[in-house]
This record gives sequence, C-alpha cells and structure tokens, in this order.
Amino acid sequence: MDERIIIGGVAGVLLVASFFCGCVWNTIFYIGLIRFSIFMYYSVGFVKQYFLQKQLNLAERYGDASYVLVTGGAGGLGLEYAHQFAKNGFNLVLMDMNEEGLQKAKEKVNAGSANTKIETVVCNLAEMKNIDAYKKIMGNLEEFDISIVINNAGFMD
Repeated sequence: MDERIIIGGVAGVLLVASFFCGCVWNTIFYIGLIRFSIFMYYSVGFVKQYFLQKQLNLAERYGDASYVLVTGGAGGLGLEYAHQFAKNGFNLVLMDMNEEGLQKAKEKVNAGSANTKIETVVCNLAEMKNIDAYKKIMGNLEEFDISIVINNAGFMD
C-alpha cells in the first residue's frame, strides 16, 4: 500500500478525533504533525533516490557486444555522450554529417577508452526526406547490436 494513503488516513482520523474532542490546540498540533510527516516522507524519498540508490548498470543489462548509436556525435553533447558510454563499456556508432569531425571524435574517444569499438557513419539527417534514404542508413546499421539510441543531431531550417 502506498505510504501517502497511510499518512492521509492517519491524518484524517486524528483530525476528526481532535475535532470531536473540542481541543483546538490538539487540532493545530496534529495538523503540524501531519505536515511534518509529509515533509519527512518526501525528504527520505529524495535522499533514497539521489544518494542511496545504486546506479543502473546498462552494460550488464544490454551485454558486452552492445552498441550505442549517437547522432550528432562529432562534437558537443554528442561527443560527451560518446565519452560517457565508452567509459561504461559500450561500443559506439557515431553518426554525423561532418566526416572530418567524426574521425577526430573517434580518435578522442579511443584515447580515453582503447578497448571500445567505434564505428562512424556519415549522414546528414536534414536531407532525409524519403523512405529510401532511411533504408540506406538502416542497411549500414544492420550489422550492429544497437541497444541505445541518443538522438542528439541538430536541426536546420
């Protein structure tokens, strides 16, 4: 049963009991106690979620031969995503329209994690206007076991 339902039920019973007793100060005390209980409930949940909960091990969940596809992976946030996933043991498929930037990104990530397999795909996603263009890209990606997709590519007018 949800803890909020229990707290609400107890609060309701206490308020009704104090109302029938005619004790105004008891009612004020119990309202404060209920508010404090709700505050503590959310505080404990916050501490549990952000400080005590174990980090999810994605590499174990998806396997050693798993790949992460990062669009816009030649620089910026895409490159940082690539670094972080490489640190966690994932292989990478970097996709960007900048071929030179992709090669530099591949070298940077390989310098940080030498055992990571990195593949690059040159593709301008802004020019993807028909199904044949998508089929061509999917043909390039079929050989990889892609478990996670980070769609980080920018957009153009």
